[in-house]
Amino acid sequence: MRVRQCSGDYGSRGLLFLLWAFVMGVIVMANTLAGGDALAAEEGGEVKAWVMRPTVAVRLDDLPPAQPVNVIDWAAARQEYEHVQVCLRSDGPVAGLRVVLDDLKGPEGAIGRDNLSWRQVGYVDCKPIPEDYGEWLWYTAEPGWWPDPLLEVEDFDLEAGVTQPVWITVHVPADTAAGVYEGIARVVSDTGQVAEISIKLEVWPLDLPNPGQFDTVFSFYYAFENDPDWQDAMTGIYGEFSAELKRAYFELLGRHRIPADHLYLQGPRPVEDYELLLKCGGKRFNLTYAADKAEDIPKMLDSIAPTIEELKKKGILEYAYVYGFDEKPAQSEPVIREVFGAIKDRWPDMRTMAVLNWEPAVDMPIDTWVILYDRHNPEAAARWRQAGKEYWWYHCCGPVDPHMNTFVEKARVNGRLMMWLAAANEVTGWLYYTINGWGGDRKIVEREGKGPRTDFDPATWRYSNGDGNFIYPGAKGPLSSTRLENLTDGIEDWEMLAQLRARSPKGEDGAAGDIVSDLTARLVRSSTDRTPDPELLEATRRDAARRLIELSQ
Repeated sequence: MRVRQCSGDYGSRGLLFLLWAFVMGVIVMANTLAGGDALAAEEGGEVKAWVMRPTVAVRLDDLPPAQPVNVIDWAAARQEYEHVQVCLRSDGPVAGLRVVLDDLKGPEGAIGRDNLSWRQVGYVDCKPIPEDYGEWLWYTAEPGWWPDPLLEVEDFDLEAGVTQPVWITVHVPADTAAGVYEGIARVVSDTGQVAEISIKLEVWPLDLPNPGQFDTVFSFYYAFENDPDWQDAMTGIYGEFSAELKRAYFELLGRHRIPADHLYLQGPRPVEDYELLLKCGGKRFNLTYAADKAEDIPKMLDSIAPTIEELKKKGILEYAYVYGFDEKPAQSEPVIREVFGAIKDRWPDMRTMAVLNWEPAVDMPIDTWVILYDRHNPEAAARWRQAGKEYWWYHCCGPVDPHMNTFVEKARVNGRLMMWLAAANEVTGWLYYTINGWGGDRKIVEREGKGPRTDFDPATWRYSNGDGNFIYPGAKGPLSSTRLENLTDGIEDWEMLAQLRARSPKGEDGAAGDIVSDLTARLVRSSTDRTPDPELLEATRRDAARRLIELSQ
């Protein structure tokens, strides 16, 4: 490389320029070391950065708090995922932003940067419900732009006067040593660094295996022979729902402890799909939706018999069950006994599951009773469990305010507190009717430019925003959501509380002590009585971990 020598006045000016650049660099570095909460952007604005809990729905017009947090403070068990939001806001536009994450260095090694990730929080436009839609006006929509889809992008633009959260995630590998790990998250643009956030992660000497003890059944719709009503659930978006896409969706759902099961089948799925579900963390799978009428019993039995034989040969029949009688009234008891009884007559070990919002007799041929969670009856639940059967909860488009639900406009902490309420009441599973029940707007999510707003319509069933939908279709595969991440965090909390209950001292009656009850009561007492405080939630979670560690020693 040839270097041109400078002399005379030109060289003097060059030295002055270098001196000026050095001084400016020192100023920028001083701002960075101060926490990165207010750094100059090349477009003339000032970038402010602050940290928020994942349980907060950050709106586009939210301003920094009076006392912003500028450190990511995580605590997690092994095999757990933890999240945080880094919020950015500037007086002027900043283009081409992205996040650079370092290894987290600890006492006995490091958590590699491949266990950390970031995503741009996208926003969907929630429309008001038409005033003439009278039968649905009990649903309280809150119009406006709400955060939900987590966009996997290379970079993004920061609009002037708009708050953009970035969702940062860490996964703690199973072989990680307990201790404190530290690192840095840097927000950079093409022209340099604009923010720096310190990371501290405390890894507990605890494990939360996946799959764990808690069970979930959330229907995942896609194209196969016995799902004719939803053939376009994926093909209408991608054209061809390839094996690679299928695996990507199955893996994302399994990673979030919600395997890709399916309730409303008109016959079995391909056996290879059941095998894939198990490989991705599933613990059970549905064979078909049960016949509603006695005269249809022979057809139903014949339709599942060949698949049952194949599952036997592969050694995975134990994971199968049959679902049916979704929200049927108590008058359906005779036909339920006849249909499920016929299944058990032919395959005695076949499990059965039904959503019934009334108390079924314990001698009914039902193995898993699922009830709308706000209709919980402790005495009925105890009778069912004493009979050696499973007792689950569910939610859907109901219940609504003042009960907790997971609509796009509702508090993100709801999904998490619902799992704490389940732990308090020893509920061992949760059902939800669909996880990808996208409305008429079945299309790949796209941003407006590189900003936070997307073109995806969140309205699903009867104008409710996010009902039946926790994931989004991305160009390269599934996209998670802020609601799904919080729901999964709640399931992980349930797993830790279940371990704590199992290790708690037992009373004279053989029941576990009050440790779990006391902890959950700090946050949630019923479906309408709760304290949705993100900091209290985190403090209570850490208290639960501390108690579990003490009892494990």
